[in-house]
Amino acid sequence: MNRNRLLNFSFFILLIIYNFFFWKENLGLNIFLFSGMLVMIMKWAYPESFKSGPVRVTLIGTALSGIMVLYFGSAAAKFAHIVSLLLFAAFVHEKDMRSVFFALLHMIRHFLNVPGNFLRRREELLSNRPKAKFLFRIFRLSIIPILVSLVFCLIYSGANPVFGKYTTDLWSEINKLFENLFEKVSFVRILFLLFGSILISGIVFRAEVSVFLLQDLSFADKLERVKQIRRNKNAAISGITRSPIYPNSIPPFKSIALKNENRSGIILLCSVNILLLLENLLDAQYLWFGFQVPENFSLKAYVHEGTGLLILSILMSITILLYYFRKNQNFYPKNKALRILAYAWIAQNIVLSFSVFLRTYHYIDFHGLAYRRIGVDIFLLLTMIGLVTLYIKIRDIRSSYFLVRLNTWSVYAAIVFLGFVNWDAWIAKYNLNHWNKGEVDIDFYLQLSEKTLPIIYSNLDKVNAQIEAHKLNKVKWVRNLDFEKFKERLDFRKNKFENQYNSHSWLSFNFSDYKAYKDLKGSKLSSPPLSEELSSR
Repeated sequence: MNRNRLLNFSFFILLIIYNFFFWKENLGLNIFLFSGMLVMIMKWAYPESFKSGPVRVTLIGTALSGIMVLYFGSAAAKFAHIVSLLLFAAFVHEKDMRSVFFALLHMIRHFLNVPGNFLRRREELLSNRPKAKFLFRIFRLSIIPILVSLVFCLIYSGANPVFGKYTTDLWSEINKLFENLFEKVSFVRILFLLFGSILISGIVFRAEVSVFLLQDLSFADKLERVKQIRRNKNAAISGITRSPIYPNSIPPFKSIALKNENRSGIILLCSVNILLLLENLLDAQYLWFGFQVPENFSLKAYVHEGTGLLILSILMSITILLYYFRKNQNFYPKNKALRILAYAWIAQNIVLSFSVFLRTYHYIDFHGLAYRRIGVDIFLLLTMIGLVTLYIKIRDIRSSYFLVRLNTWSVYAAIVFLGFVNWDAWIAKYNLNHWNKGEVDIDFYLQLSEKTLPIIYSNLDKVNAQIEAHKLNKVKWVRNLDFEKFKERLDFRKNKFENQYNSHSWLSFNFSDYKAYKDLKGSKLSSPPLSEELSSR
């Protein structure tokens, strides 16, 4: 049996396992085991690809994120595992691919082409089976005649009452047959299996031609000078090209164009460096040391609006520097001043990123943790990495592709890292012990995952203290200001979690859900049901 037949057989086995593992289940132990099966099949099918560095890196990311799914079961860990698995499959398909960006584009295109590839494989299979090909051809040719016959059937039914009666009885029997069929066969289940078929096919089967591999290989990390050959004006008219004036050397620069570009860059970078220096000095004076929130000061606007604008300025700075150092300006002999100003602007933008981080830190210190505040810090870290790689690009005359490749790998590393932390538990513990009780978002407790329920139940006294502190505020911006109603909502989430946990099998297992369920069932953390409270009164 050749490899293609074994892959086809593996596809059907995996589809059966997929149906058993994931139908009406949460992602947990099932996706860890299923990913392991996919990796083993791909190791057998494409052993030559496992010598590639990107394959090994994404394989480690897939394994580590899978363990985090098994331990935490968080949305971040699941997302990291799925992204890692798809990138791993892309690099296995194309072992010479280097960029995460092109690998993701490859997988998207590959998944979109799965139905077309299936039809091509069907034609290949039918060509080897004449009888099956003949039956399929008869079926295809019969579709239009059947539809036309149905139209005439409707016409004759309206014209002849007797004919219409027989037709109605026939349609009634056919309708009963389909009703009985769809009672046993779920349309949602069919869509679920179709999705699984596309997913497994896209991972297991290699694409025949990868456009994105060719694009990836067409770029180089090292930037090369663009050679500009001088041509004779008269020769251009006649179609005959003269020999270059400098046949054995690189043609000279278009000095006037590069000189003008260099001068405009120096003027621009001088201006923005002065402006950014003033911004950084003000931040150092008011933000870095002894920062306090003044009375009637909107810290939310200061962080949300100010942070967004400053991040936009950093991204614009990166874009401007990429523009000036995109081509031959890198090789211009008199660009030393422009380079020094660019390095200064990069350094100042790193300082600005630190100031933005401090804004977020003060906001967290005043209001507590939340998803977006953590997300801003992760984004700032990636921005700083981007600024450092931009410095390397300008210093070593690297290409923009080099910049994109390194930074997409850093984004992938950040995605995997996010799966290593139980963020919901960390947020709950931090906010429950926050010093500023009247500024913590109490409503957010009810939006955290069910894994935090034992933590919240164990600290209901702190929640009550925060609610009482909120009642003293002039502006009421939280909804849960009644402690008893907060407990009712918490109990509702607890009961829902327990019912969902009991409805799933061992395939949905993850340690955090298991521990939360045992803590809720094994202790009297939760408040009594509302009916018991009323009866006790």
